[in-house]
Amino acid sequence: MTPGQKKRKPFFRMQDSHKLKRLPLKWKKPTGIDSKMRLNLKGYHRKVSPGFGSPKCQRGLDRRGLLIKRVEREQDLDGLSKDKHSAIIGSTVGMKKKAAIIKKALQMGITLLNVKDSKGFIDQVDASLKQRKEIRIKRKEKSKSEKPKKKEDKLAEKVLSEEEKINQEKKEKDRILTKKE
Repeated sequence: MTPGQKKRKPFFRMQDSHKLKRLPLKWKKPTGIDSKMRLNLKGYHRKVSPGFGSPKCQRGLDRRGLLIKRVEREQDLDGLSKDKHSAIIGSTVGMKKKAAIIKKALQMGITLLNVKDSKGFIDQVDASLKQRKEIRIKRKEKSKSEKPKKKEDKLAEKVLSEEEKINQEKKEKDRILTKKE
């Protein structure tokens, strides 16, 4: 905990969220006409008000007093210092880019707030990429093994297909003639 930071802050929650499971345990302003919480009556949950806020000098900082910066790509880490900044990787960043960002952050010594086991994550990504590459190689080998057919084979198939068409037409005529009405 850094100096100037509050020791405790109350947990603000929605009215009656402790009674009903369907209500989330997050803050939502009470708006009902008869709401006791809105009227600030004794014995009801506290409402969010200016007195509960953290000091201006502490806003936007993490628990260690470092500025939090959102990172979307490797270049975003260049302007950060390990003494003043901590980073959060954006949720829309893909697996490969996330692994690259984590590697660079480890080299620079920048703390990532939303990555628990960075080395484990990198190992996991490398393993999955290797597995994908092997699957791609197998698919290519299969497609190469199925050689394109020669012109002679195609002509033979066409001849057979013409005979088969004649046979199918005969079968259809037989079906129509033998149909019971």
